[in-house]
This record gives sequence, structure tokens and C-alpha cells, in this order.
Amino acid sequence: MLVFRLAQPILTWVKVKMKNKLLFSLVVFSLAFSSNLNSPLFADAISPGIGGSDEIYSEEKPDRAYFGTGTAGRMTEASHLRFFGEQHLADSNYDEAIKAFSKAVQLDEGYPLGHVLLAKARTEKLKSLTKKDVRNFNQDLYNDCIKEWTLILRHDADYLEQVEAKANLRSLKRISRAYQEMKEAEENAKNIAEGRKPKKKPLFAGRKIFGM
Repeated sequence: MLVFRLAQPILTWVKVKMKNKLLFSLVVFSLAFSSNLNSPLFADAISPGIGGSDEIYSEEKPDRAYFGTGTAGRMTEASHLRFFGEQHLADSNYDEAIKAFSKAVQLDEGYPLGHVLLAKARTEKLKSLTKKDVRNFNQDLYNDCIKEWTLILRHDADYLEQVEAKANLRSLKRISRAYQEMKEAEENAKNIAEGRKPKKKPLFAGRKIFGM
């Protein structure tokens, strides 16, 4: 490894000067940690569950005719799909973005950024549906969002992406809570209209979600 080759003179000097074997071990560990922190192998050691599941994200077959066969072809196509998926997401074409990111994850499931982009596209679609009327809440889409952000939170070695996952999970739960409150309010209104006592005090009062 290049880092260890460059650090060899330093390690030799440190070993001579430092009689304490524990301190020498700590120096070696620090070099190994810093050199491997961003490597896929190190990240996988921390978060082995980011890939390798049996979930089918996309039924589309790899485009071997254009991108080639084998792992290299799949990785190249996945990168291509992420690029165009981000363009679709920026243009609020959520369905196209989700389609592109889903296939990218299917082709390269162990790449955390693919999961982050897919989770973002799904979340933005759900927010766009519920922005004007929370009745447009889609339970299946919500479940997919929760599942993907939870995967990122638990298995992504990138701390900032973990923070992003936590924030989005909170936002999604607020949307779900607003929808449930709306359903309770409608049920109570129906009970009152039919002369029955409301089961719960209505909580939903046309509140705006996220200040929208």
C-alpha cells in the first residue's frame, strides 16, 4: 500500500525511539485507519448490510449491448443512470428519477450513494403529492421511503448521509402523522353527523406540512 511505503521511514524511526510497544501499535493503527477510511472494504466492514439483499429494485435487464458485460459493464451503466437520474430529480421528474435510480441500485446495490439518491427521489415525490392535500398520501411510497432511509441510517458508513437519513425519517413521520390526524378528523366528523360521539378529539386542522 502506497501510504505504508511512504510512511516506512517514519515507522522505523518511531520504532527505534519508542520503547513502548503500545504507542507503536497505536501509530500503525492510526495510519491504517486514515488510509482505509474511505475504501469500500472498510465501509463494508462497518456496514455489511448496505448491499447483498434479495430485494428486487428493478426488473430491467442490464444494457450489455451498450455498456458491456460483467461487473465493469454493470458499474458503468449504474453510474450513467445515476447521472441522468439526478437530472430528472432536479427537474422534478420524480417517476423518471425513481426509475433510473432503482435500476442503478439493482446493478450496483453495494454503492451507498445509489440508495441515497433513490431515497431522495421517493421522498420528494411523496412530499410533492402531499404538499397541496395530505389526502394524496401514498402508503406504499411512504413505506419504500422509510425502508430506504432506514437502510442508509443503519448501514451507510458516511456520517453526513446518516444525518440526512435521520432528518428525512423525521419529515416522513410528520407527513404520516398529519395524514392519520386527517383521517381521524374525517371519521369523527362522520360520527358526529350520524349522531354518534367522536372516538377522539379531532387533531387535524388543515395544518401545513413543513411550512408549505
